[in-house]
Amino acid sequence: MRCQFWVLGEILFETSGRTDLESSGRLGIFATIAALMVNGVRRDELTDYSPFDDNDGCRSRTWLFLAYVIAFTSLAGSVGMLVQDALLPTTPSTWTGIAGVLQCFFVLSSGLMYWTSRASSDY
Repeated sequence: MRCQFWVLGEILFETSGRTDLESSGRLGIFATIAALMVNGVRRDELTDYSPFDDNDGCRSRTWLFLAYVIAFTSLAGSVGMLVQDALLPTTPSTWTGIAGVLQCFFVLSSGLMYWTSRASSDY
């Protein structure tokens, strides 16, 4: 997770004088929140299904769906910032857009790797 926050620091350093591109760092923060939300769901709750349960599976699936919505929204927003950086002639470089996409990708992929690699005894 350290790599993602170095990218966040680079984004904030590059956009320190410009207010129109500062949301790239915010999108990475939302990606971090989404990764934490994904890791809050136990895989056992998703695989075990009983029609007579007390909605634990439904709550877990809803929470995971919201986490994926936030994750892909932050990733789509960072790609939008990259396109905006590439198309506007007033921006000095597209590095902030590239850094935003890389940051969201690294945060979400590390959160997903951590979620899939945990055993059920780790909860």
